[in-house]
Amino acid sequence: MAEASGSEIKKTIATSLGTTFGIVIGMIWTQVVLSGAAHK
Repeated sequence: MAEASGSEIKKTIATSLGTTFGIVIGMIWTQVVLSGAAHK
């Protein structure tokens, strides 16, 4: 039981971190692309 819930928690945390990481990378990438386009 404890193992299963621990696994579920880890899965949830991994998913949340992955989503957050993806959003942050997307925001940074957008800023880089916009600033790069502005400099051209």
